[in-house]
Amino acid sequence: MNQQPPAPSLSVAPLEGGVNFRDLGGLPAADGRRVRPGLLFRSGSLAHLTPADRDHLAAARLTRVLDFRDADEAAREPGALWDGARYENIPANPVGRGVSATIDEFSPAFLARLDPRKFMRDLYRELPLENRAYRRLMAVIQKTDTATVFHCAVGKDRTGVAAAVVLLALGAGRATIIADYTRTEQTLAPHRERVQTALAGELDGLAMEHMRVLMAAREEFIAVALNSIESRGGADAWLAAEFGLDAPARAALQAKYLE
Repeated sequence: MNQQPPAPSLSVAPLEGGVNFRDLGGLPAADGRRVRPGLLFRSGSLAHLTPADRDHLAAARLTRVLDFRDADEAAREPGALWDGARYENIPANPVGRGVSATIDEFSPAFLARLDPRKFMRDLYRELPLENRAYRRLMAVIQKTDTATVFHCAVGKDRTGVAAAVVLLALGAGRATIIADYTRTEQTLAPHRERVQTALAGELDGLAMEHMRVLMAAREEFIAVALNSIESRGGADAWLAAEFGLDAPARAALQAKYLE
């Protein structure tokens, strides 16, 4: 019987102002090893971190912050950074592909006429391809000697695919990557409920139904991203072509981040 990979720690601490802040530590990867805790984190917005949250992250030597939101998103809600944090904003939305993860900017009329499943499948098909934000992420985690957090608005789409890319490079299997992604359905639930309550007065029934699909972390979505990668000659060939991660480079990355 196949066993589900164990749940990783959901955060470095019970962060008071975190949104879907999670440690990839503990996830199974190459050769029976697991991701080392305390080095690779995924998250939603960091705008509401409390002083206690920031103190904890500073003490954890979490120094690299990669923000995948568009520049205007980041300007509207800047992260609450901590001492020692080195911040970079590198948008991860597909450029010129007609899809975007910035769903909070969609109008009620657009939402009502949208085919949400098709939209999400199109988004996830494009996100892994020639994405400069993911190229920067992979370059950073190869070079840095401290911990890294990568995030978007809620830590689901742009961040979810980024986590899949990192886990692929570390030798994680498809089941592990899907389980990490779909766990967002639970970890994001409190934030999702707040957003949907706030939108209840603005959206009619059809638009709200479509918004629920857009905010979901469904297996079918991440499967599209993984299939898109596979269509480029398989994960090994794609990692080498996209990030320069040939076998020696991947072995070095795995030695650094696995135990």
